[in-house]
Amino acid sequence: MIEGRNVKIRPIKISELDHFFSILELAQMQNEFFPFDIESEYNFKKEYESTGFWQADKGLALILDLKNEIIGMISYIKSIFLDAQELKYIIFDEKNRGKGFMKEA
Repeated sequence: MIEGRNVKIRPIKISELDHFFSILELAQMQNEFFPFDIESEYNFKKEYESTGFWQADKGLALILDLKNEIIGMISYIKSIFLDAQELKYIIFDEKNRGKGFMKEA
């Protein structure tokens, strides 16, 4: 876990899968520019069981506030064009945006 002054970043726990999937579904419906593709809940859980959403070429981590509530996520994927990693991120709820959480993350 990475812990800052206002946020924590860590891999997702199995006990959070259902809640996290619900957050992702809602975020995808509400945000025209949602930067992630969400598959079925079955495939989502199957991938977690297989990889824990953490591999050499791609992965994701939760962004939590100091109360350990999920406020966002950050992911990485190996670029197909460059020898680099691409980062994608989102703060889910507008009330948590503009507070410097991503700057700190």
